[in-house]
Amino acid sequence: MELEKSGDLKKMFFEKEQTSSYDFMTLLVNSYMSFFDVDEKGIWMLVWFNPWLNGTWMGLWCREDMRFKMSFSKNLFTIMTEAFKLTPVIIGVTKQPDLLEIHKKLGYNISLIVPELYGNDPGWIVSLHRNDFKHMRKPKDE
Repeated sequence: MELEKSGDLKKMFFEKEQTSSYDFMTLLVNSYMSFFDVDEKGIWMLVWFNPWLNGTWMGLWCREDMRFKMSFSKNLFTIMTEAFKLTPVIIGVTKQPDLLEIHKKLGYNISLIVPELYGNDPGWIVSLHRNDFKHMRKPKDE
């Protein structure tokens, strides 16, 4: 699976969760909601949600060659629009500090840094309220 070949599995998941594509697909099946998109190369986008309190945890993976494509932006906007019909808050966690600025631009608050969350590496908890999402512009057609 591309998630393993690209090295993204290690960037996204705790060491104990970095087992196999099968285990990852089980995570998607057991999620509250999950979405994916495919092209001729296979799966290029995965998004999953798991409820927690009055919000939901969101996980997202996009294949590297699709990350700055309009189709990614459109899918993300549509998925988040649907998610906010069901929950007021989306929560995420990342160990990639280079993603924090992107989260801020999307309206997320960087809520907490947790030392050693990913082994020796810190993790950041991010949150987005539906009122802040409303300020996101819908991507225009290509």
